[in-house]
Amino acid sequence: MQQMDQRLAALRKVPSYQLMFDAASAAKRVLRANWPEARSVVIVTGGGNNGGDGWLLSVLLQGSDYQVRVCAMADPEQLRGDAAKAYAAACVQDVTWIAGWQAGADAAIAQLLQQADVLVDALLGTGLRGALRAPISALVTAMNDSHKPVLAVDIPTGLQSDSGVVAGVAIRASVTITFVGGKRGQFSADGPDHCGRLVLDDLGWREHAADADQRPADEQTGTVRLADTELLRCLPVRQANSHKNVYGRVLVLAGQPGMAGAGLLSAAAALRSGAGLVVLATSAEHAAMLHTSQPELMITAVDAQAATDQALQQQLHAADCVVFGPGIGRGDWAQQCWRAVLAAADQRPGGLSVVVDADGLYWLQQQPDSARKLELTITPHPGEAAMLLDCSSQTVQQERFVAAAELARRYQAVTVLKGNGSLVADSAAGLWLCPHGHPGMATAGSGDVLSGICAALLAHRQAAVSGADKIRLVATAVLAHALAGEQALRMQSPPGASSTAYAGMIASDIIAGLPGVLP
Repeated sequence: MQQMDQRLAALRKVPSYQLMFDAASAAKRVLRANWPEARSVVIVTGGGNNGGDGWLLSVLLQGSDYQVRVCAMADPEQLRGDAAKAYAAACVQDVTWIAGWQAGADAAIAQLLQQADVLVDALLGTGLRGALRAPISALVTAMNDSHKPVLAVDIPTGLQSDSGVVAGVAIRASVTITFVGGKRGQFSADGPDHCGRLVLDDLGWREHAADADQRPADEQTGTVRLADTELLRCLPVRQANSHKNVYGRVLVLAGQPGMAGAGLLSAAAALRSGAGLVVLATSAEHAAMLHTSQPELMITAVDAQAATDQALQQQLHAADCVVFGPGIGRGDWAQQCWRAVLAAADQRPGGLSVVVDADGLYWLQQQPDSARKLELTITPHPGEAAMLLDCSSQTVQQERFVAAAELARRYQAVTVLKGNGSLVADSAAGLWLCPHGHPGMATAGSGDVLSGICAALLAHRQAAVSGADKIRLVATAVLAHALAGEQALRMQSPPGASSTAYAGMIASDIIAGLPGVLP
């Protein structure tokens, strides 16, 4: 982002101090728009350019109808460059400030926080690595405990801009205004919880970069943020003169004895996502029951000797895409089913497109080399990703972007690393990030639904009704899943209400939301 700032200043032919002034002006507009009744504002500043933004904001507010005070957590006399200029401007305007970094300042800080209508976090910016240290960590805790609304400038202090990880404490902002481009940590892991509502002001990037043939700033980090208006366009337009075989055939191989639900959810999601025909191959004890659960599905029973089951082999050869894993288990039957999938791939000249999820990932991890003939898509949650990478789930969560890229490379698979800000990775095409969804989707079966959506869209590709490349289709599936969750929440809310009744959502609600988001 420092490089982007320098490039933007050059494109606009202005000094970098002008960008700092524009950032402060944008922060003032956001403050006014969100808290129009506020009159007492406390700005906490650090020792870098983020602190400089805060000092300039104090200048702009001092000239308006605000009572503004600054709590400086770094000696302003030690500031350099543009930040020093910003402090000098605040001195000219006689902005009131206290030396919050000095010992014994706790009482004065507590009084400031108590008197404020709005707090502004201009402590630390995008360069933070690791946990906050005292006294800033104590101030951040006090700000969170004050229950006052907080406007974070560029990024909440304590949030890692690259990973979205909080190591210790971080500001929980009501609103975050970020500049030039979004930082990927704002959309992943702990980022959304700490940023609150995110507002982007590109400070003129799109206007000036368009003349220089530059990509949007937040696409120059190697991560593309999914946009619903663009990605859903890659889905096929359904022709009036068509039939079910045109839209692809999905086989869901799932459900050990006693685990019927996961496969049913995956298969139902594939149906709702436009697959022309969906077959659910499952344990024999489930078959009769499932016929009545979803009459649109074809159900086939897989016997205990799945590896030699001729009916299963026929279904595998006929499928455009296979889902393997939901409710499959880790027993002998599951192992036989995995062998059947590998055998089918060996016998198909073009290989076999397979979405592997849940315990299917266990079998992949056991025999990674044997799966080279599979055209793989994998959809692990952090715990499953840790198993595939032979590390801890904590390590995965701390470096989600690194983990997603490594999974794609190691298993030669388009990879969906599920979680807050789900990631789609491909060893050749880079990373895609989904900024949609909500906490209600953290429920049993949600991942099974996603695997079914992925398979339906990939079956479109195999059936030659979609010209989109594989990663774009998988990214579209992730986006459709997230948007369907949002649609389901709206469907359950009274007209005109903004509901956050996340706890009441179940996975089948997401399936019900799909027709409202897919074209």
